[in-house]
Amino acid sequence: LESRAVPLRNEKNEIIALLAVTRDVTQRREAQEELRKERDFIAKVLDIVGAMVLVLDRTGTIVRFNHACEEVSGYPATEVLGRHVWDFLIPPEQVPAVKQVFASLTAGMFPNRYENHWVTKDGKHKLIAWSNTALLNASNEVEYVIPTGIDLSGRAKREEQLRHSQKMESLGTLAGGIAHDFNNILTAITGYGSLLQAKLADNEPLKAYVMQMMTSAARAATLTQGLLAYGRKQLLYPVPVNLNEIVNRVGVFLKRLIGEDIDLKM
Repeated sequence: LESRAVPLRNEKNEIIALLAVTRDVTQRREAQEELRKERDFIAKVLDIVGAMVLVLDRTGTIVRFNHACEEVSGYPATEVLGRHVWDFLIPPEQVPAVKQVFASLTAGMFPNRYENHWVTKDGKHKLIAWSNTALLNASNEVEYVIPTGIDLSGRAKREEQLRHSQKMESLGTLAGGIAHDFNNILTAITGYGSLLQAKLADNEPLKAYVMQMMTSAARAATLTQGLLAYGRKQLLYPVPVNLNEIVNRVGVFLKRLIGEDIDLKM
């Protein structure tokens, strides 16, 4: 029951009675409770769904901002409600295009899909894909625009990683093919070098040149084995190695390749 009472006074301004009006508000309170439960239910549904759900009035003011929107933007709903979406969430260079799209939405024309960036609270840009619906008033006019969005930033990153992986795989295939052909050439060099070594006497001056040639061919063969392994055309057989020797050998190799503006220290 809801009661309201006022005092009744006599000529001396003394309270002599109370005039009370009481009415049954059970149905009204029940209706209010049902409305509250319905609003809580809708709020929970909006927060549970994985998509971003945004509700804007005809001026572009945010009236609903679900949990997914909070996660993507970094803004809590309490900081954005009542603010225009393009005042802080949209990059300045995209604001005119977004306002044009919003004008089409409020006029009842709904693009099937459009994309724009959001600026997060920490200043990052995220690409969002939107689809739209609307709530109409009694005059069949758009009262609220409801964009539903999906964050494409993660997908774009995965696509870039895939492209990089495919590029590296192509490079591996190319490196493996080149190393295979180069290995065939080295086989001929080392073969003829071995024959030449066998024919030269130990005191022959030219034998030192042949030994140097064979040593260089062996180093080249090691490089081709690495390229073949990179191209996945040869299995790796790990063995104990002398790291100092490898570092020194690579250092000599790098000094011939890097520019003079780079100082190499080992």
